[in-house]
Amino acid sequence: MRKIIFIFIFFTLNGYCQQKLDSFINKYHQIEKVTEQIAFLDSLNNISKNNIIKYKSNVLLARIYYKQLDSFMIAKKHLYLAKVFANNLNDSIMFDVLSNYGYLFQKEAKFDSAFYFYNKALKVTSNKKLLSRLNANIARVLRKQKKYKQAIKYYYKAIELGKKSSRNLCTAYNNLGSLYLELEKNDSAFYYFNKSLQIAKQHKNKRKELRANINLALVYLDNPYTYGMAYTTLSHSEQIAKKIKAYHYLYYIQFHLGEYFHLTKQPNRAIKYYNLALHSHFAKTDYLKQMEVLKTIAKFYEKNTNYKKANQYLRKYHKLKDSIYSIEKDKAFNDIKTKYEVENKDIKITLLTKEKQIEKANKNIILITSFFVFVLFSLFMF
Repeated sequence: MRKIIFIFIFFTLNGYCQQKLDSFINKYHQIEKVTEQIAFLDSLNNISKNNIIKYKSNVLLARIYYKQLDSFMIAKKHLYLAKVFANNLNDSIMFDVLSNYGYLFQKEAKFDSAFYFYNKALKVTSNKKLLSRLNANIARVLRKQKKYKQAIKYYYKAIELGKKSSRNLCTAYNNLGSLYLELEKNDSAFYYFNKSLQIAKQHKNKRKELRANINLALVYLDNPYTYGMAYTTLSHSEQIAKKIKAYHYLYYIQFHLGEYFHLTKQPNRAIKYYNLALHSHFAKTDYLKQMEVLKTIAKFYEKNTNYKKANQYLRKYHKLKDSIYSIEKDKAFNDIKTKYEVENKDIKITLLTKEKQIEKANKNIILITSFFVFVLFSLFMF
């Protein structure tokens, strides 16, 4: 498969105009396997002599490595290359590189670095849609650092700038609501979740509607008088999530339905929904979510004095926790190994280059020496 991709790129790339090349890079999204996506972009990066193509392929490679593979070292290498190729190009390209740097460091929980790159990105664009999204990301970083006043300020900026983008506006209202929920200001949280829901319904964005409804259900679950509203909201959301195959949201819906039945003292239905969340498509790919459900189920059985079952799920929780720790250790080792291999490769390239330079210099010395010997010999003979 890789060879076919390489040959296809090789024979078609040079004949495309700039606009077609841009759309050609985006075709990598059609490739399902991550390994083939990487092969596609690597080949594109190696074959093309166009700086815009090199910038784009490196940005896309960086996203794969930090979003899907959690390989931050390799991601940084590709972002560095993208930044090199983006130099002297337009501001929107440099914005893309800088905001990706910010997101990478945010994912690594290196919030000072994330904040630095996000702020640099703010200075290179006047596009309100991009600025709205960027201000929301800065607010998220500040929220992680528990700098709530500053976070709220940036969320308001995101809302002001995102008025013409329903997607950005929905996200900003939802995130601001979540911040107020974290601060236990439920009235403010409810207000902003509702604002997000109204916009989502107006623009028929089912996924944003689901997110707003799940958040509203959290507000309802905080008050015994509104438990019924939580159930109605979550049940309706479950139907929508199944219909549009929104597995990410379905996990949260089923988990909170389990919480609802737990709070309303319906243990059989509670455990049913907790187990649905545990075995959901999303939880299978997110170990932290599995841990969250396992711990909740263990506590549930403990409260219901079923200590045997509680211990059973607690053991599963600790087993998974230990395996994640082991995976993280392996990942850290692989990152160090990758860094060493990259540095070692760079050293080898430098040494080979120096060897070639020395070899060339020696050849030049031999040629010059031979020439002078020949001249001296000719003079002597003369």
